Amino acid sequence: MIKPVEQPPATLDTSFWINAFRAELLTWLGELFHLAITDAVVEEIRYPTRQLGLPSPDTAVLEEWLARGTLRRENPSRPLPLFGPGEAAAIALAEEQGYVLLMDDGRPYQYAKARGLRVVGTPDLVVVLYDRHHVTLQEARAMLRSLLGVSTRVVEAAGALLEGIASAREEGR
Repeated sequence: MIKPVEQPPATLDTSFWINAFRAELLTWLGELFHLAITDAVVEEIRYPTRQLGLPSPDTAVLEEWLARGTLRRENPSRPLPLFGPGEAAAIALAEEQGYVLLMDDGRPYQYAKARGLRVVGTPDLVVVLYDRHHVTLQEARAMLRSLLGVSTRVVEAAGALLEGIASAREEGR
């Protein structure tokens, strides 16, 4: 179990949730951050199950976390008139409340960074977990390989950073 010095508040968008689930990173989120989620993001995550009738394991985890209070619902006073509903609400909430923004979608991610928000993508989280000795180099590499929905350039940059840390530690040779 991670014992962080600080558990900053964070909000996330749908892309981050799906990618974090795929890379088996969700468990770490509840230990690293106090998590808020907007109604728009909840509805986007629920869409495959509710609208299409498709079972979705990440939706089941969402429902469990909402019931447990690991995720608390919070909405911005005014979502942005940009991007999709989930990204717009997550960016607006992060900006209004000063939360860390957990996001993987390229254009919204860059927009939020340009506005001065603290933005963390799933590849960034993998590197942090390895750097803090929470996962092994092999686990971190596997997590990065599982991030199919994230820009190849971003994953490669995170991989290079990961390998740089491993080299400095004289690991992975």
